[in-house]
Amino acid sequence: MSFIEHNIARIKRLKPRVLLVSTQILLDSDYDFLTAPHDDCHDTLVVMLIDNSTEENKILKGLACGARGSLNYKADLVTFSKGICAVERGEAWVPRKILRRIMDTVLHVNHDCAIGGWS
Repeated sequence: MSFIEHNIARIKRLKPRVLLVSTQILLDSDYDFLTAPHDDCHDTLVVMLIDNSTEENKILKGLACGARGSLNYKADLVTFSKGICAVERGEAWVPRKILRRIMDTVLHVNHDCAIGGWS
């Protein structure tokens, strides 16, 4: 049984509402670990645990693969709790610098669609 299969089986058995996943284990080949709970465990929402050295591109890739947000390991207890509760309610929890990049992408796509006649 692979690492992903083993952990998906545990997630299915335990049925957590929010699952914390360290970006330390999310090497480029292991981002599939984020898509599996999204595909197989629909009620489980994934939050990536990051640190100050985590590259923005890794966070964006994790979000694109199904993570609902990210929290810094060193966040104070109140911030950590707010992030978990927000994700549990269905909200995204991402750093503002990441939100800016997401919005830039959305606005770029929206602009391209408007020029192409999308309505």
